[in-house]
Amino acid sequence: MTNRLATPLLLLAAFLVAGVGAFIVGFTNEPPRVWGVFLVNFLFWSGISQSGAVFLAILQVTNAGWGQPLKGIAARVAAFLPISFLLFSFFT
Repeated sequence: MTNRLATPLLLLAAFLVAGVGAFIVGFTNEPPRVWGVFLVNFLFWSGISQSGAVFLAILQVTNAGWGQPLKGIAARVAAFLPISFLLFSFFT
């Protein structure tokens, strides 16, 4: 791994650990509030991810030449869908 990738990955790992820690601390203090915040965030980001997948499918089916620069963005947005399915299956 190059130094160019090491710093963002370490920062991402630190944010992940901080988020999991905050979720655990919040869950021990106020479980209903933490579940509410989790549900709102889960539904919001899952909806955004689904819209990216649908937009990518529309661009692909219609062979839209104008949308070529947007395909990469839509694919990155839709990349959250597998994570969303895992979170849904784990917490239900």
